[in-house]
This record gives sequence, structure tokens and C-alpha cells, in this order.
Amino acid sequence: MIKVYYTRFAAPVPEPLWMHMLNMLPQTMQHNILRYKRWEDRHASLLGKHLLLKAWSQRYNDVPALDRLQYTAYNRPYLDSGADFNISHAGEMVVCAIADNGQVGIDIEAAKPLDILAFQSLFNPEEWQHILDAPDRLLQFYQYWALKESVVKADGRGLSVPLKACVIHDHNWAMLENKHWQVQELHLASGYTCFVAFDYMQEIQLHAVDFPAQP
Repeated sequence: MIKVYYTRFAAPVPEPLWMHMLNMLPQTMQHNILRYKRWEDRHASLLGKHLLLKAWSQRYNDVPALDRLQYTAYNRPYLDSGADFNISHAGEMVVCAIADNGQVGIDIEAAKPLDILAFQSLFNPEEWQHILDAPDRLLQFYQYWALKESVVKADGRGLSVPLKACVIHDHNWAMLENKHWQVQELHLASGYTCFVAFDYMQEIQLHAVDFPAQP
């Protein structure tokens, strides 16, 4: 089973709760969070770690030791035992996917206006034509973008792999270097596009998380 935990923040977390949640994390992780200049980025990073804590504790009935978090050569975080997980954030949304089996990747994008023509190189000719022919070009663009990013994140190499190398067959599966990946769109909030990618067919459950106003 894949469980996806997600939360939304529209304003800064109250200071007492912020300090409480920050102090629950390892010192190195705290320092990395505080290095962000924008409060939105600090909050997204903090809440992503707490979604992981919640997802892991509910799956294993135990709190993961985040001070033992390790990183692959491609800077993908993992714990030395247990399920695979992946975190993403955009705008006011933060998501965390955790999988019982296989590898999982998740990506969320805030559908903001942009010049999609500047990103044509990310897509093969057939994908690009689908975007141009779509009733809503911007929506189709973000769907394909989030789908591709979820796959390269599940693969583990992230954006070190050109997004063009991920070939979309439809909104249910894609190929990356001859490996088949299942993909599923998640409808979490208006104005956002989110996809989860996985290499082992399994059920997906969504869990909305509202962090309390006080510690």
C-alpha cells in the first residue's frame, strides 16, 4: 500500500508550535531548515519532515530516528530499513508518500501562469503535440511535468535524469530507460497538480493532516 500524507499552510505556524516542531528534529536538519530565507520555504521543509514522522509512525507504530537519515549519491534521502518514501512541496502544499513495497516518487506543482514554450525541450514531439492540442494547455503541461518528475524521483536519480528521458504513454504509466512505472494523479487541492509514481502495483490511500495550533 502507498499512503500519501498532505497538508496545506496559508500563514506561518504560530511561534510556540514552530519551535516545538523544529526542536523535534535533529540539529543538522534544524540548521538546514533555518538556512532558507523565505518563511514559506522554511515551513515547507519543516512540515515535510513532520509528514514523514507521521507517516512512518503510523506505519511502524514507531518514530523514525531522523538523525540516521542517509542520502544516496543523488542526494535522495532514505532510512536504512523499512519502506521507501518521497516528499514534495509547492506553494502552500506539502506531500509525503510512503510505500510498503518497491520505490515511490511524488511531485506536486502549483499551476501558475508561465510561458510553456520555454520548456518544450522537456518533452518528446508526441508529448509536446498533446500539450498544444489540449483544451487547457497549461493544465496539460503541468500534468506532464509533475508526472515526469514523480517518475525520476521514484527512480532515485531525480533531475540528474533529463525529464525528456521519461516517456509518457498515458496518465497511468510511463517508461524510463526501459523500466515501466505506474503513475496516478492525485486531486488534492484546486490549483495544484500532483502525481505519484511506483514500480509495484498497490492501493493508494490519502491522508489529510492538519497540524494543531498549539504544541
